[in-house]
Amino acid sequence: MLNKGKYFGELLRELRHTKKWSQEDLAEALDVSRQTIANTERGQNVPKVRFVEHVFQLFKSVEIVKAYADIQDDKRELIALANFVAEADYSVAKQIMKKVIRGSLKTNDFETLFPAMFQIVMWDMKIKKRVNPKKSSWLIRIAENLDPDPELFIELTDELYAISGSSKNYEAFITITEAIKDKVYLDNRKLSYMLGHQANAYYYTGDEHKAYKKMSKAIEVMNGEVYKHTHFIYHKHAMICLQKFNYDEALECELKCLEILEPTSDFLKFINAGLARLYYMTGRYEDAQIYWESAFKRLGKNEPERTHSLNDIIMMEIRLGNLESARVKIKECDEILKLARKSDWRHYDDEDMLLRRNKVMLKAVETGEYVSREVDNILQELEKSHLKDELFLTKNFVLERALLSVRI
Repeated sequence: MLNKGKYFGELLRELRHTKKWSQEDLAEALDVSRQTIANTERGQNVPKVRFVEHVFQLFKSVEIVKAYADIQDDKRELIALANFVAEADYSVAKQIMKKVIRGSLKTNDFETLFPAMFQIVMWDMKIKKRVNPKKSSWLIRIAENLDPDPELFIELTDELYAISGSSKNYEAFITITEAIKDKVYLDNRKLSYMLGHQANAYYYTGDEHKAYKKMSKAIEVMNGEVYKHTHFIYHKHAMICLQKFNYDEALECELKCLEILEPTSDFLKFINAGLARLYYMTGRYEDAQIYWESAFKRLGKNEPERTHSLNDIIMMEIRLGNLESARVKIKECDEILKLARKSDWRHYDDEDMLLRRNKVMLKAVETGEYVSREVDNILQELEKSHLKDELFLTKNFVLERALLSVRI
């Protein structure tokens, strides 16, 4: 019976033969020396995980991954391998991670156990599409036994934040970061970055009060310093202020972004759109038009972010009675959203809801029927969303027009 190292080598040789390759051919494909291939096939070399990832990409062999897990004792390498193979074969990834966790528990290696458990929490969200509170609780308990590395903590929470955004579920992110953040030494740059993500998470869960507190704290922590994420903090704070109807503070934040950013910065398209929205919300339509034009110059014709401003413009045109212009913009917005849906754009649901709101409002204006099932349904949908400013604007519009129609 072959030992584990030789078994791995035999598997590699068999895979090579399926393509009728020489050792030189495989070495070239994997960007290694022929001697590395020869030594590995003889069971005399345990390659790095990147080698196995390349082999998997070439041959799509789960068996080679499982065989490698049996000969690799470096837990960090195994975590990287499990993460790589998770979407292709979740069961194999779990087996690998169980080996890591068992080994870490035997030696009280919490430094390795922490990222391993973190990865499992993220797999649950990314692959199983659910949050397991028990696993989140285990992760927090593990963190209590060590001082997590700040760089690793930011790296892992960054990934968790991205997954949370894609799945539209920030429960695990909020629970874990709130429990662990104070256990990690974060300098002002990292802390403000983390607070910004937390604020955004609360914002998307509809808790604008906590979002406001977190983002205000992030601004306080930055203490006037300009980091790579500073403009993001100010811009998102402006968006949060809109939900609390703090228009002056929101304007101050967007203008701060203009002061920080270089004239060539691509992010200016979002700042211009944000300023346009602020002026639109406060009835300064001419100023809003100026900034919308600036934003559109920087946005591609089919860039989904155009719909943020298009939906605002449509509602403005409806309020001003420019119904034909509203119809044209609705058609444009519809076409862009069709493409955005195919690309799984994360803001699709919000903008689709606002476009449907605009269509309902246009119909209400055309028919004079402001009390209808359609109007009621869209108001209920807005009420369940995090867009409190849109709910306020739409309710006021409906009430004003309904009262006006009664007087007439």
